[in-house]
Amino acid sequence: MNTVLILRFESYMQSWGVQDAWNDRGSRPEPTKSGVIGLLAAALGRKRGDPVDDLTPLRMAVRVEREGIPLDDFQTAGGGKFCGELYGVCKSDETKLTEKTAPQHVVVRHKTYIHDAAFVVFLEGKGEEGRALIQKLFQAVKDPYWPLVFGRRCCLPTNPIALGVVDGNLDEVAQSYPRIVDEVPSSGMFRIVAECSIDDAEDMVPDHVLSFRERQFSHRYVRTYHVTCPTEVHS
Repeated sequence: MNTVLILRFESYMQSWGVQDAWNDRGSRPEPTKSGVIGLLAAALGRKRGDPVDDLTPLRMAVRVEREGIPLDDFQTAGGGKFCGELYGVCKSDETKLTEKTAPQHVVVRHKTYIHDAAFVVFLEGKGEEGRALIQKLFQAVKDPYWPLVFGRRCCLPTNPIALGVVDGNLDEVAQSYPRIVDEVPSSGMFRIVAECSIDDAEDMVPDHVLSFRERQFSHRYVRTYHVTCPTEVHS
């Protein structure tokens, strides 16, 4: 029997980047697996260089209950009289720029967030070993070692993340688990993005973690489908 961990990802802002450039950081419309694994590692108290090989095999599905609204944010870095070596300025006295030359060292960063989104994230562990890991993760998310955020430090949860642990198949649980939103879409359907085999795949997402320290990732296979919104609402 498989065991499924159920998490609520609901916040004013979330951001789930994939292979972003330094100054252009976008967001997928739903949580990435690398982001979810990072959140679980933080809950367990692991550092960036610690292995996550026990977490990455967990199969993941995301049920989109409220699609987020994309928000663009532009920030600047540098531009002061003391830009330093970080922005490619020479050492010693030459790091002190004049007001006239400082603006050319301003770096503009474009960041994308998704506003007011609500997701239910499901993670499936197999067998007794998987059950023990899922239970451990559930307790860790309820009482995390590090603060938990949704992609970036400014993206704080608005509700408790840990919803529960149930026995069953990932796809069946994702389709039938009580919804977390009161109002449902006009279509009466929720979108589900589920990890799957290569034979069933519709897309590849480069968010399978190999190393957080080295920022190395590989692809995983996913498929997207729609299900009727559950009538029961999670209390």
